Amino acid sequence: MRGGYGWYYASPAVINVVQNAQTGPPSQFWTNYSSAVNRPTLTYGGQVGVPADQALKTATFGLLSGPESHFLNAYSQQWSFSIARQVGKSFLFEGQYLGSKTTHLNNLFDYNATTPGTSALSSRVPYPKWGRVYGFSSGAGANYNALLLSAEKRLSHGLTFKAAYTYSKALTRGAES
Repeated sequence: MRGGYGWYYASPAVINVVQNAQTGPPSQFWTNYSSAVNRPTLTYGGQVGVPADQALKTATFGLLSGPESHFLNAYSQQWSFSIARQVGKSFLFEGQYLGSKTTHLNNLFDYNATTPGTSALSSRVPYPKWGRVYGFSSGAGANYNALLLSAEKRLSHGLTFKAAYTYSKALTRGAES
């Protein structure tokens, strides 16, 4: 018989701080493109021919991201239990149960998302000067449960045959992919 349990913490999510420093204005300027739903065409969302010194006055910025105000670090609990039984000199049977539960996973969402429509995109989004306004929350979670069964037959001269079967189920709620 064997068993185990562990509790593991994730490191803080500092990637958005680095990402904002590299992709937020004024360090990088992204253009946005839009297309009509009923007649797909890809068109530039800004004014063509605007001088560089005037571009920021009419700019549409590409990305802004940040965590929720009470962001919590993710942690995972993992456990296992197994029983093995030898029958005779050459047969070994083993059954294992594995499980894990992860709490406070990152959940990414776009505050500037909109539903498809035929009107101009800038009239349908909450923040028309921004392309994406990402938010990070720590409200997602996941769990995993598995039953593992195996049978092993040992033959002479070190030759071994093993058969294994796994039945498992993994669920997630709102996590990034």
